[in-house]
Amino acid sequence: MAWWSFNIFISFTWVYKIMKKLTHIFFFSLFIIILFIFFSYTLFYKSDMEAKLSTSHTKGRVVNNIDVDIITDNSNNNLNNKPKEKLFDYIKDNKINVVHFWATWCSACLAEHEYLKSYAKANKDINIISVLYKDNISNVAYANVKEIYKANFIDSKGFIALEFGVSGVPESFIVDNNGKILEHIIGSIDKMGLK
Repeated sequence: MAWWSFNIFISFTWVYKIMKKLTHIFFFSLFIIILFIFFSYTLFYKSDMEAKLSTSHTKGRVVNNIDVDIITDNSNNNLNNKPKEKLFDYIKDNKINVVHFWATWCSACLAEHEYLKSYAKANKDINIISVLYKDNISNVAYANVKEIYKANFIDSKGFIALEFGVSGVPESFIVDNNGKILEHIIGSIDKMGLK
């Protein structure tokens, strides 16, 4: 009888040791997974404002004075017989100049127009220039954007966007009168974007 109880004790001791090792392995693995998640989060995560106020390769770069097609109404007819104009002819010395890339097919672009409209009315020291990116002029309800933008251009082939370094719309660039990019705002402009 003593021999049988001794074997049970050894069996339970063996099971106890295995369970103890498995528990240690489990908690060690859990610790490693938590560390991996934490470091991945801190290394690769950018807050919304860091993404919007990018210090990317475009900030500080000087943009060439590009030939542009100006939109005067919402038809393609006004581009055919008009000479090209220079973008910097619309940049003002004593104002904050924002070159804003947007498109009618971009829902975020359309959503930000109400904010831009109220911001432009409240701040007379801002000069917002619109660049309609890879879009058709006939899609623009010109009367609505005329209240926001001091000048409206079309970039149907994406050449202006390429010069500025646009990766998608909406994107905005605050530039000085020499064409130097002071700030690059990726995404919709909101209350934080133009302060």
